[in-house]
Amino acid sequence: MIHRHLQHSPFPVLLVEPQGRIVQASPASLEFLGRGSRHSAPSALADIMHAEQCEAVLRAGAALTDTGFWEGECSLIGRDGQPVRAFLRVARAGDDRLVMYLRDSAGRSRSEELLRIRLQLSERARCESLDELLRSALDAAERLTDSSIGYLHVVAPDREQASLQAWSSNTLATMCRVRGEKEHHPTRRAGIWGDCCRERTAMIHNDYAGLPHKKELPEGHPPIVRVMGVPIIHGDKVLAIIGVGNKATEYIREDADALHELASMIMDLVERKQAEAQLLASEKRFRTVFEQAAVGVALVDPLTGRFVRVNAKYGDIVGYSPEAMLTMGFQELTHPDDVAVDLECISRLLRGEVRTFTREKRYLHRNGCNVWVRLTVSPLWAEGEEPSFNIAIVEDITARKAAEAALREAKEQLELRVRERTADLEQANRALQEEVAARSQAEKSLRASESRFRRLVQMAPLPLCFADASGTLRYVNDRFTRLFGYAPEDIPTQEEWWSRVCTDGRCRGETADAWQASVQRGPNGAGDIEPAEFRVACKNGDIRLVEVSGITIEGTVLATFIDITERRLAEDELHRHRELLEELVHQRTAELKLRNMELASEIAERRRAEAALRCYTRRLTEMEEDLRKKLAAELHDEIGRDLTALNLNFSVIGNRLVQGPDGCLKARIEDTERLIEDISRTVRGLTAKLRPPVLDDYGLPAALRWHADLFSRRTGIEVTVRVADSVPRMPAEKEIALFRIVQEALTNCSKHANAGNVKVSLDHGDGRVRLSVVDDGIGFALESASPTPAGSGWGLTIMRERAELIGGTFRLNTAPGKGTVLTVEIDEGS
Repeated sequence: MIHRHLQHSPFPVLLVEPQGRIVQASPASLEFLGRGSRHSAPSALADIMHAEQCEAVLRAGAALTDTGFWEGECSLIGRDGQPVRAFLRVARAGDDRLVMYLRDSAGRSRSEELLRIRLQLSERARCESLDELLRSALDAAERLTDSSIGYLHVVAPDREQASLQAWSSNTLATMCRVRGEKEHHPTRRAGIWGDCCRERTAMIHNDYAGLPHKKELPEGHPPIVRVMGVPIIHGDKVLAIIGVGNKATEYIREDADALHELASMIMDLVERKQAEAQLLASEKRFRTVFEQAAVGVALVDPLTGRFVRVNAKYGDIVGYSPEAMLTMGFQELTHPDDVAVDLECISRLLRGEVRTFTREKRYLHRNGCNVWVRLTVSPLWAEGEEPSFNIAIVEDITARKAAEAALREAKEQLELRVRERTADLEQANRALQEEVAARSQAEKSLRASESRFRRLVQMAPLPLCFADASGTLRYVNDRFTRLFGYAPEDIPTQEEWWSRVCTDGRCRGETADAWQASVQRGPNGAGDIEPAEFRVACKNGDIRLVEVSGITIEGTVLATFIDITERRLAEDELHRHRELLEELVHQRTAELKLRNMELASEIAERRRAEAALRCYTRRLTEMEEDLRKKLAAELHDEIGRDLTALNLNFSVIGNRLVQGPDGCLKARIEDTERLIEDISRTVRGLTAKLRPPVLDDYGLPAALRWHADLFSRRTGIEVTVRVADSVPRMPAEKEIALFRIVQEALTNCSKHANAGNVKVSLDHGDGRVRLSVVDDGIGFALESASPTPAGSGWGLTIMRERAELIGGTFRLNTAPGKGTVLTVEIDEGS
């Protein structure tokens, strides 16, 4: 058995008797010793090893047990007496004979040298620049191949141009007087180093003088005797070429393999340095947006309530500097009557009952007065994680509260004057009071709708644009384009921007001068740009009134835009209504008939206001879906891509890492890879929840089945989906609305219904599509389903509004203990 194993072994192996006679040698061992013929095979260990080493090896083998082994490095005698350095391992073969395994120690030394180089370059990458790191890598390449020249060329993506990126230290100091760093050279006209790019493999030229296609060397270039180049390939592209030259002996294939391994290390380190630079730039942009936001923003410890990070706007609202606020908690700034509600809302966040909350509260300003704000708080930790930070956003609404108080006072005075009227107008006064009560209810509904709108869009980015000192617009974000309609290519410069948004030539210069004056009012042209209002002509012809503020950063202007057109229209509308109400009161004193006619006009105006409210609600739904889609795309394209790249990097590191004796480091890397995979699955789950791609790709029936299966696996509630074959594909807004209604209905089943089975049906007939959701839960009383100020009960209202926005009807049939039947009917057309 052992003889057959030796005959077919791919490794150099010898079977030796205790006296030193070689019983059998594997073919690989003969090739290793340079003896290719069977007849030239050595007969004794003394034929391939010096006497002293031979005796030492045999003594060590005689002392071995059946399970032990001896190993060490020695010098063997090859063909023609040439020395062969080898690593020898000796073990017993089951009887007195010895099995000796041979391994080239030079390859092992080179692997150890590569490992040392990797560790050294990894340490240097922490403190050296990219150019210094490349030079250190080329110095290592020289040492690894016993060369005196080292260089690196970077190849352009089109493979037509290459630039000299780096030289080794020895080449720059003692050999080469040519300074060609960063110069570009066409690869098709390049000489020996261009062979690597064209052939996409390592090239070795041990007789440079005899090469027919070599190029003339420039003045100051060191003479070349031998040269070797290795391409650095990523995917199907050649990224760079690393080369060495003037080795004392000829270059061999092992030199090329070692240089290729070193090139892979270099690319890993270069990608790491580039990723660090991108991370620093990203953090700088985040800090800029955080500090220059038009609203107060802060990070708060959810357990202690202390501020961790605060922007300047937050400090302006409460009268403290951001530094002073870092020593305080939100309880110290909150009005005593509002602290208890704040603590209850924070507790619900910590328990996971809500994902965010918005409320109006009072802060105690540093000067002692009360400041009314609209506060929105959201957690900055994922579900299932330990609490880290809450993000708080505040908007100063003191002026609005004062206006509301003034309006209430005006209403009280108006009611007093009405009561003082004559008895003949009592009936008219009662009708007026009913109208005032109806108006108050409409205002309350409007405020509730506005609150829902703010909760959804409060975290959306503001329109932004960057302009350099020359007036060139370097960047505009999507919100900017969505608001004004202008793409970056429409407005390359500020001059073109003013010519488009100010169509009147007379006021264009005055408006542009006013903006430049706002920019220059900062200290020495570098500081905050105070808010200013401008009328802007959009690309579609609409005129928008916007409030523009910003900051100058190193000669670059960052401008933020807040659309205040609707707010001004609302203020004008409120002022007009107050004047009209006064006029109505005076007319009531003169003639009841004229008052009745004006009341009819008021009712018509209220209907138009309700129509406008429905328009705002439709816009809110569209913005919500756009925000969901954008967030899902960002999670999938940016974070998912980066997690995949990170997992691949760890796999490469784990595969190339030399395992330690205890296996701890390898296990830690494998555990990290599993953790990255878990995070990737979580990101994919969040992406699907925000905007399921199956809805856009395959339509509403497929999306309902997908969500029902996901809901059943998550909650244990059995969900059955039945879709009629005749249901057509509907417009996107209708399919999205019906899908969101089913999502909300299933969420209510899991939270409140205590149901075991749910049936979802989608039917079609007579030109209408009918959706129904039926559960066998505990049901509820319809009169108890109205929304409350604490935020509960909004689910049914939101579902009803979604159905009405797409022209449908919403019906709900339920009673305590009877389950719940929800039905929505819409027209199938656009």
